[in-house]
Amino acid sequence: MAGSIKLSRDSRSVLLRPGQQSITSLSNTTIEIKDADINEATAWKNGLFKFKKAKIEDVMRQLSRWYNVDVSYPYGIPKTVFSGEMIKDANASQILDMLAYFKVNYEIVQQTKGSEKKIIIKP
Repeated sequence: MAGSIKLSRDSRSVLLRPGQQSITSLSNTTIEIKDADINEATAWKNGLFKFKKAKIEDVMRQLSRWYNVDVSYPYGIPKTVFSGEMIKDANASQILDMLAYFKVNYEIVQQTKGSEKKIIIKP
């Protein structure tokens, strides 16, 4: 089939067709195939963060990379789930306003090295 690729792992192989994605883990030898959300998967190239029932740690991982800040959860990870999209050109204060809107408590701390900042997610 045109545009398909064959994925193999430990003598098992599957055919990945357009519009599908594969999921596997280091501890599991199976390859799971499921339909991909193309809009979500390609949002980055359109300058967007796009979330669909995303856990806060998934959201914060992307924001951490984009804004170059560390994020920690010393009190545990809140159960907040996010759906929606944001323009990646938003400034950090707009992102923090979004967190506050969803009742996510946080604190910004200046780290000792240079001007690096850290966001602490609180209960």
